[in-house]
Amino acid sequence: YGRAAEKGDVLAQFNLGLMNLKGEGVPRSPEEAARLWKLASDQGSSIAQCNLASLYVSGNGIEQSFEKAAELFKSSAEAGNALAMYNLAGLYENGQGVPKSLYDATSWYKKAEAQGFKEATEALKRLSH
Repeated sequence: YGRAAEKGDVLAQFNLGLMNLKGEGVPRSPEEAARLWKLASDQGSSIAQCNLASLYVSGNGIEQSFEKAAELFKSSAEAGNALAMYNLAGLYENGQGVPKSLYDATSWYKKAEAQGFKEATEALKRLSH
């Protein structure tokens, strides 16, 4: 994976990022996971964008930035990633990295729900109360 990742292989970058985050086969390094997912993200990998955004939210291996997380979640969500839709909705619901907007939160939760993301259904029930 390492050689392929350095040559720009998106799948290798993504998979090696997972291995680094979990410490599977390599020393655990959230920093290296972030670096690899940034490479894959820059090439348009929506799953890498979603994972990198999650690191930005937690500040794990990278400086916390809800703004960067929101940008990446939005890009991934627009590519059809239901988890990114759900996470972006949460940022809108809480006003993290984006202006607080229950309208936008509801809209993204509904899109995630339409993709079969069950947690989005629960979030929509919570918002309707």
